Amino acid sequence: MNNYLSRWPWREPVGTINSRPASIGPTGKAYLRAVIMDVAARHRVDPELLTGPKRTKELTLARREAWATIHGTGRFSTPQIGRFFNRDHSTIVCGLAKYRALAQQEAA
Repeated sequence: MNNYLSRWPWREPVGTINSRPASIGPTGKAYLRAVIMDVAARHRVDPELLTGPKRTKELTLARREAWATIHGTGRFSTPQIGRFFNRDHSTIVCGLAKYRALAQQEAA
């Protein structure tokens, strides 16, 4: 197969440098759920709403904190976090940047 599709990353064997990130796995999902439960309890919101489509101020702040906590461990990439939260990875990247800016603003 010598067409352009054969060169795309998802066509390469698993384990190559250009392959998509590995799945989260069962222990990773348990960790993500634990973080969601913890952040939801601190913000007094329903944990199910953090992975849902609503965009209220309280939910977005809690969501961004969860994303920063999860990403800060170094165990999960932004595409993996996005798949768990039903978001695109660029949404996660933007949310992380906004969370860092807010944290710096509060520290000053």
